[in-house]
Amino acid sequence: MPAGMSPMLTQIRSLPDMVAECLPTFAEAVRTAVPDELCSSVKYLYLAGCGDSHHAALGSELAFLALSGVPTEAMTALHFARYTVPFLSDPGGTVAVGISVSGEVARTIEGLRLANNKGATTIAVTANSGSRLARSANHVVRAAVPPLRAQGEMPVPGVRSYIASLLVLYLIAIRVGEARGFLGPEAATAARSELQGLPQGMEATILANEAAVQHLVESWKDASEFVFVGGGPNYATALFSAAKLLEASGDAAV
Repeated sequence: MPAGMSPMLTQIRSLPDMVAECLPTFAEAVRTAVPDELCSSVKYLYLAGCGDSHHAALGSELAFLALSGVPTEAMTALHFARYTVPFLSDPGGTVAVGISVSGEVARTIEGLRLANNKGATTIAVTANSGSRLARSANHVVRAAVPPLRAQGEMPVPGVRSYIASLLVLYLIAIRVGEARGFLGPEAATAARSELQGLPQGMEATILANEAAVQHLVESWKDASEFVFVGGGPNYATALFSAAKLLEASGDAAV
């Protein structure tokens, strides 16, 4: 890595190798943790988390709709726990997926515990299989990434773990769709193959945009407010980008 590179940029440039390394492990984790019986019985899916994990839920909502064929809603863990769980009309057919890298986010833990009490089936997506979130769920998919150390600095939270959460959620969507017969074998294989092609696409995207990004950095160096705009899955991208810009520079970002 070039001298003086920020920890966040180091993480971004590490993503292609990380995806290539972790994807087979994640695929096996999803295959073993999410049984056919669960996939075939689900009638409604909720994806819940806080912060970056909420952004991952939003970023995968369309994938669940398109790949699993199951009505799916992404929301904050607070909204799910307090304003959705009490009004579940078919708890036995409901699956709630709680996302938290640490597995110790109180609101997400609360959401899964309340969903369990209501009779829903719960899945934890977390890097910490010994966490309270994992212990609160019926099924656990571990989404841990190898530690990254660069120039003696601890990695910035969020970049690698966010992509890991998205990968696992996409794999769950494919798994549910395949087990339910919504995706045929060829379509499921094609969807997984598309994920396997991500490292090359990410590498090409990073290389193709380095000069443009550097130009923007120079032209925006005196700016103090940033607004990110996106719809559908790119609304999640906008939220995540605003959060990372705030963490990286301290400037106002929405």
